[in-house]
Amino acid sequence: MRLKNLRPMLGNKGHYLIAILSFITGAFFGSVGVFGSLNIDTTVNILDVASLIATIAIAVIIPTTVKKILDDNKSVKILLVEEVKLLIEEVEDIYKKINELYTKEEALSDQIKNGLLEDFYDAGLRLDLLREQFKVSFPEKKKSHEKITQSLRKYKSFVTGGKLMNSKYTHIDYDFFMKNKNEFAEFKKELMAKIHEIHKY
Repeated sequence: MRLKNLRPMLGNKGHYLIAILSFITGAFFGSVGVFGSLNIDTTVNILDVASLIATIAIAVIIPTTVKKILDDNKSVKILLVEEVKLLIEEVEDIYKKINELYTKEEALSDQIKNGLLEDFYDAGLRLDLLREQFKVSFPEKKKSHEKITQSLRKYKSFVTGGKLMNSKYTHIDYDFFMKNKNEFAEFKKELMAKIHEIHKY
């Protein structure tokens, strides 16, 4: 079918369509005439292909690897923070027991005193576990747990290394009650600061 026979079929819009088709056809054959004699290098450079593949691989692998490292590091820090919080809770139980002994004016029996010693022993075991986790997870920060150790040792020394364990000391007095508040507050403050420090690792 000739182009002129399309005009009645397509109406006025057909003129524009025929014009566009004619232009495209002319441009195509004209380009073939101009560039047809040019030789196109169809050879493939293996080094270029390898470089392209390596670039794509790096673009995919590196972000994924970095994300995994960051996620793993975050998980380790969350675990350490939880262990520090558990240590705070264990020691806080000791603090609360002493407060309760004071408010109830309960006599300090050998059983109660031995119970406090056992509580500190359990806290020490949790501290040992925490120390090992620091060594495994952040070996470059070997001394990062020392502040926790010192804080626990200081509070334990106050509770068990003074008059409370004396056989003649039978009731918690106001002076010991108030000092206990200050000593535990100091202990908790140091460990909360350590939690913030862990988040910055």
